[in-house]
Amino acid sequence: MIQSIYSALSGIRASILRQDVSAHNVANVSTSGFKPLRTLQTEVPGGGTAASVDAPESGSHPAQPGGNVDSALAAELLPPSEVDLAQEMTQQILALRSLQANLPIIRAEDEMTRDLLDASRG
Repeated sequence: MIQSIYSALSGIRASILRQDVSAHNVANVSTSGFKPLRTLQTEVPGGGTAASVDAPESGSHPAQPGGNVDSALAAELLPPSEVDLAQEMTQQILALRSLQANLPIIRAEDEMTRDLLDASRG
């Protein structure tokens, strides 16, 4: 029983990270030279999923602290943002659908646990 809750919660955490990364990318769509971050999701042995952020491998990132690029200079020197809004919308929809798929598992586990406790009391 605990394993299914763990699997569902790890899926929910991955969905939240995917949503956060996509929101970060959309917020920086106007930032010159911005390279979008990506969410990597891998299967965990025994069930569940692990998610991490894959950052681009370029020198200084204008949207990150320490990116020492003046905004006026960046607009002239750096290429436009590489954010694809259609791809970001797809990532946000995937995050929402993943969250919606994992919530019923937690609800079902909650109901089963409640029924089990009620039966043991009764």
